[in-house]
Amino acid sequence: MSPPFLSFSSNASFVNKKLSEDSSSLFEIVPKKIKDGFTASNSFEILQEGIYNINYVNNLSIKYAYSVFDLEKHGLLKKYLKPYWNDGNLYIYEILGSNQYSYVAKSINYTNKDIHDFKIKDKEVYLSKKNYQNYKNLNIGPADFKLSIINNSSFNIYYKSNYKNIIVISNSFHKNWKHNSNDNIQIIKVNKYFTGLVVGPGEFNFKFYFDNSKYFPGIYFSSLFIIIIIIFYLKNFLNIRK
Repeated sequence: MSPPFLSFSSNASFVNKKLSEDSSSLFEIVPKKIKDGFTASNSFEILQEGIYNINYVNNLSIKYAYSVFDLEKHGLLKKYLKPYWNDGNLYIYEILGSNQYSYVAKSINYTNKDIHDFKIKDKEVYLSKKNYQNYKNLNIGPADFKLSIINNSSFNIYYKSNYKNIIVISNSFHKNWKHNSNDNIQIIKVNKYFTGLVVGPGEFNFKFYFDNSKYFPGIYFSSLFIIIIIIFYLKNFLNIRK
């Protein structure tokens, strides 16, 4: 029997460099016997294996964790972990109360603490100092909001409100995130590493996507280079056979 399909809100294998650097201190508290089970001493899988900091997994919106051990049998089952599935070799746990993957923020905050030294509470958003000054006085309020995932880099978003709000999406922030709305929607960094949309009053239905078009020329040139090598090899091979 295979594990059920699980949607990890934050893909721990796809993180930006700054998150890796900011998390380095957490790896120091992992026991050596756990580290020895991994090929890299700073693998993000290690931090899920033991849940060494609940603020960390909460703030990254990680919904599930796994272990090769039965945590309940070893007396390590924390109150925020709920057994979800196991086959005797792999144990998957739901992380209760973890920060939502996407939501409309009800409070706007600022902190200079590291990602594991504070906890993002329900419907909170944390901004950089500059963005906090720009958006701290937003007239935020109730909103109808629905995010539909098309794939890992594309979403449909419906939003309706009489207020100007910040939508939080726990995907790594990057300047290549775009939207196809004709309205003025700002894309900003939120919660230290993730993506936020500042949306004004009104009703919106738009696509939010990662624009990878700038990578196409490199892909085309690489493909062309490979084709040229293959042709060159085949030509030489045929000449040798003659």
